[in-house]
Amino acid sequence: MLTVINAYKRRVLVVVVLLISGLGFIIGRLYYIQILQHEQYLNLALKQHITKVVIAPRRGDIVDRTGKVLATSTMLHSIYCDPTLIEKGKIDISELSRRLSSILHKPQEKIYDALRRKKGRGVLLCRKISPEQVKEVESVIKEFHLPRYALFFRKEGKRIYPYGKLLAPVLGYAVLDKFGDNRGMAGLEYQYDKYLRGGIPKIITARGASRILLDDFPEEVLEKSCGATLVLSIDESIQYIAEKELAEALAREKGDAGCVTVMDIPTGELLAMASLPSFDPNKYAYYPLDLRRNNAISSPIQPGSVMKIFTFATLLENNQLDVQEPVDCGSGNTVYFNGRAIRDAPGHSMGVVPAYLAFYYSSNVGTARLAERLDNEVMYAQLRRFGFGRKTGIDLPGEDDGILRPVRQWSLLSKTSLAIGYEIAVTSLQIAQAVSAIANNGYLMKPYVVQKVVDARGRVVLENRPKRLMRVVRPSVAEQMLELMEGVVLYGTGQKAQIPGYRVGGKTGTALKPPYKEKKFIASFVGVVPLDSPRICVSVWIDNPHRHHYGGDVAAPVFKKVAEAALKVLHIPPSEEVKPTPTPYPLLAEESETRSESASIQPDTHPKASSASKEIMPDLSGLTMREALKKLIPYKVNPHFVGSGVVIDQMPPAGNRITPGTRCLLIFGDTKTKSLKSAQLLNQLYQERRGEQ
Repeated sequence: MLTVINAYKRRVLVVVVLLISGLGFIIGRLYYIQILQHEQYLNLALKQHITKVVIAPRRGDIVDRTGKVLATSTMLHSIYCDPTLIEKGKIDISELSRRLSSILHKPQEKIYDALRRKKGRGVLLCRKISPEQVKEVESVIKEFHLPRYALFFRKEGKRIYPYGKLLAPVLGYAVLDKFGDNRGMAGLEYQYDKYLRGGIPKIITARGASRILLDDFPEEVLEKSCGATLVLSIDESIQYIAEKELAEALAREKGDAGCVTVMDIPTGELLAMASLPSFDPNKYAYYPLDLRRNNAISSPIQPGSVMKIFTFATLLENNQLDVQEPVDCGSGNTVYFNGRAIRDAPGHSMGVVPAYLAFYYSSNVGTARLAERLDNEVMYAQLRRFGFGRKTGIDLPGEDDGILRPVRQWSLLSKTSLAIGYEIAVTSLQIAQAVSAIANNGYLMKPYVVQKVVDARGRVVLENRPKRLMRVVRPSVAEQMLELMEGVVLYGTGQKAQIPGYRVGGKTGTALKPPYKEKKFIASFVGVVPLDSPRICVSVWIDNPHRHHYGGDVAAPVFKKVAEAALKVLHIPPSEEVKPTPTPYPLLAEESETRSESASIQPDTHPKASSASKEIMPDLSGLTMREALKKLIPYKVNPHFVGSGVVIDQMPPAGNRITPGTRCLLIFGDTKTKSLKSAQLLNQLYQERRGEQ
């Protein structure tokens, strides 16, 4: 019995010792963990329950002046894998890669290789998949019983341009960084990248056992992740019309390329900037670099006769010209200056006429003769003041300086060449800026396309305001130039730019492209409307048109359509006083003893209504150009000239009944050369120009 009791006591003692030993071990272990290793295990717990989260940035929007969204970003899912979590023996990786390949439209081999990797927790499988694809991938995850985070999604930004090609060379495009389409590479996307690019804030937050975040993101942190919004001066409606009309003109004339630049004259804001052919920034990689260029600022051209605006302005600014004085435009189409031939277009050789007629009808010879009065340094300095040969400073990348060589590089031919738009290269924007300066009472404005930059809270962080750079001509000169430009549209080469109800001024240009023997042209027109309170300047050029090549035929109609649309969009009222069209030449004043006969033409007055109605076409045979003009004034007809010398034929013939506005064609030449051929030419021209009406 004693032996049994002793055995029982021993067993109890062993149990007690074991319990005490176990308890001591536990206490010791707790002491070790909670006291000696407190910091280590605390950090381990924090790593499991507290995580650092990087918030993906959202790139800011680009909107037009009315708030229409031209560029925006949306968050799409990209799919990644962690191959270390995929149990190779339990999961058929070949079948899994096949299923994912059919959903993601990616090669099965690449997906298979990614899933078979031994390392890597964030292996990219496919970027920016659709919501439908996300659902299909989630069903595959469930079907294959994949562990959490074996396949997972990350949100990344995708840049979207809702209007496709519209304004693409100005907007530019954004490319991938590690957070999606968030790095600007061209246009405004590049120029204002530091404002558009969202911040990348990092926050510390708690998460549960399933790695679900337990805390909401603070509002201020989310704001930091959002890029600022660009508010442009561009009007989407005007931009649409500019691109539409330019595209139609290119198709109609079979041209290679073209530009339309629309500027707000008082401020320097760009209302539209069209450059065709263009590209779709949503698929920029499919287009060559040449189509991504903004030709309005990056492709300088020889402006041709548009340059005569600045030649005449320079002459007037330096008191070297009276627009009523006579200038010899030559008796033929070609005149030699320092051994070089300067030609006028057929029908532009007018003999001795007032200077303003040389401008209306774009006489190269007459303009070159006038330019010879200028000193080289004076001419160069004035062209520089107009902004040629240097960047305008617009807030867009890739602007070209153009070409205006210093005087030391000029030859004996340079001055007369520059006067008519050769030996110089200018951009569409430079022309618009310089002509706007004339329309802005002589003040050159700095152009810009971004009105302001607004952050996520609606605060303006950057604002562009109208900035006067300098005064380029006196107000009186600016006024005279606008009157001359109005004459071009009313009576001269720019009649297809007329806009009913508005006073319009402009200038046509037709320039041969080098090499000149290939006979390729650039047709251009620049205009201002309305002249009584200048608001809009539109510059148009079309490269290598094949059907017609004169600026008045090719570019002036584009100006008319674009300017008409802009006037409506901006709610600009019609002009208070519009000169009637078609209209006769300005009144020939009574000859004075102190003026030559040719210098007595008054450009700013119009014939008074005659008390006796003139309805019979007079006989003009043998009269000089000036004599014919003077005789036609009371009839209020619209005369057009071909050739030089004296009148050898006319249409309508003498004795025919005429009404105010009748288009009258006169052929000038030597009376001995009158023949059936000239009569046939006259009838052909007359029928063609009647058809234009």
